[in-house]
Amino acid sequence: MVAPGTEQMFKQGMVWEVNDRFGHARAIRIKTPDGKDTSFSMVYGKDEKRNWIPVRPVSDRFTPIGTEKIIDKVIERLGGRKEIFSERLRLERGGVSQQVELVLKSHEIKIGNVVEPEDSDLISEGLIKRNGDIWRPTVRVNNALDGTKSISVIAGWFRLVCSNGMIAEAWEGSSSKTIKIHTVHQVENALDEIKNFDFNVKEFAKMFKKLRGVVIDKPELKRIQKALPKNYMKGLEDIPEKTAYGVINYITYIQSHQMSLTRGSIVQPIINSMLKKAAA
Repeated sequence: MVAPGTEQMFKQGMVWEVNDRFGHARAIRIKTPDGKDTSFSMVYGKDEKRNWIPVRPVSDRFTPIGTEKIIDKVIERLGGRKEIFSERLRLERGGVSQQVELVLKSHEIKIGNVVEPEDSDLISEGLIKRNGDIWRPTVRVNNALDGTKSISVIAGWFRLVCSNGMIAEAWEGSSSKTIKIHTVHQVENALDEIKNFDFNVKEFAKMFKKLRGVVIDKPELKRIQKALPKNYMKGLEDIPEKTAYGVINYITYIQSHQMSLTRGSIVQPIINSMLKKAAA
């Protein structure tokens, strides 16, 4: 935390600052004990009380790209704000790790009869209907203002029930695309790829209906269970639908509700293995 009395000194040592509608981060020069500048800065973000907190040191070779710049360009490529159904933000690491999901208005796939609780914020906000597992084409942008990972722009299908999210990127030709951005010069070309991306509605609906018919027997369920972090193993036994689709629902729930953005990647191979069953 930076005390109010040191704010002026805090600003004097600033190397760069990103302040947009998705978050606020600053890099402050790290000095040697005798007061000389180093080639490193400490990245600061804000905690839940809006106090500045140190997150991670970065070298002067790192230059952040604000998430707002990426999102505004994605929206432009997708046809403007009128094409966006909803915009969702998830923050971690003092707000410097950011994930934004742009859910599109075009298309909607309803799978099965999964019942959403009556008090669901998704129902009250009109994002999903009652008695249905809803998927929509979505673009997800991940960004880390502390340099811990490159920017990724992902286009695919996301599940909206229970505020859940999942990207299908398991096999070549599936309805998804992931693009990594390492420098500002790569932004335009990457977003042109998103603009021309085909969400392949019919094939995706066909894939998920097929997944509901792929039964996961007890031995395979045990193998999946062993691949999970220990505190999530028991929950897999209680899933109501012992199919590849049921496994996906459980894994994506813990991925988006109970795991950090970084830890969520641990269970992605399980999701991918279920998706490959539909391509077999």
